[in-house]
Amino acid sequence: MTIRELLSLVLSFNYVNGKIAADLGYVNAGTDRRVGGSLGKMAGQIQSGLYFKSITKPIKRVVRLSSIWIETAEAPNGRQHISIAVRRDRTHWLTVRFGWRYDGNWGDSGTVGYNPNPEIIGGYIFDAVIKLNAPISFIEGVE
Repeated sequence: MTIRELLSLVLSFNYVNGKIAADLGYVNAGTDRRVGGSLGKMAGQIQSGLYFKSITKPIKRVVRLSSIWIETAEAPNGRQHISIAVRRDRTHWLTVRFGWRYDGNWGDSGTVGYNPNPEIIGGYIFDAVIKLNAPISFIEGVE
């Protein structure tokens, strides 16, 4: 794949949610927007291939450096998730999140999308999210 073809693929994606996102393989897609199309199908397959169910919450650590908060979370098997939140103004954040995010509701009655082992409520979902103008920090206790 050439750089031009890759750029075209990235720039041509659309957003989907709910059942359409679930059909692409996204784990517990719910109502959140996900990348659709060919790129979304690849992302959904990656996400559904890297999950694991667990009722054990991660060990979290939060560090503040001026207006930047960094949270690391470690799953029971050592897999990690990092969240970075930069306060833009009183009500907006720039956020970057990457790794295995714990979702304590994954598998409950509201789950839409890939849900193996439905008897286990909770698990770790591989995620990569950048939000340039988020209304919250996505770091517990940071407002």
